[in-house]
Amino acid sequence: MAFDIAGLFGVLAQEVIDTGAALVNSQGVVNVTILSLVDVETGNFAVYRGYDYTAAHGRAASWSSTAWPSLVGASSAKLVIKGTTAPIGTASISSAGGAMQTVSVDLLATDTANLRGNDTYELVAVFGAQSVVLRELIGQVE
Repeated sequence: MAFDIAGLFGVLAQEVIDTGAALVNSQGVVNVTILSLVDVETGNFAVYRGYDYTAAHGRAASWSSTAWPSLVGASSAKLVIKGTTAPIGTASISSAGGAMQTVSVDLLATDTANLRGNDTYELVAVFGAQSVVLRELIGQVE
């Protein structure tokens, strides 16, 4: 299931995300909460070029799975454009070896500014000199 953040929330919602402001309509104040920029069914993600998506703002991209190999012993994780090795953003692993393992990626404005339109990405765990692809996904950049 592909999705388009601009189509779902429009430009105004991006302003709400960035400023933390509330939308006001004729009924009063409406609070908007964006749960994730990652589609939970496909793992695909969508971002606006030039914006921050970080845990500090409650907007890091996160993927979880019970089917991945154990991430205990992984020195790092990274998000890369398929066929490349340069990391995009800063990744972290939580609950390594647990039933549900999670990899989160903070994307700064400088990271998203250089992303291309619709591209194929890989979420990778690094074990020393060996890299293991955890998930292939599509990134939509507006």
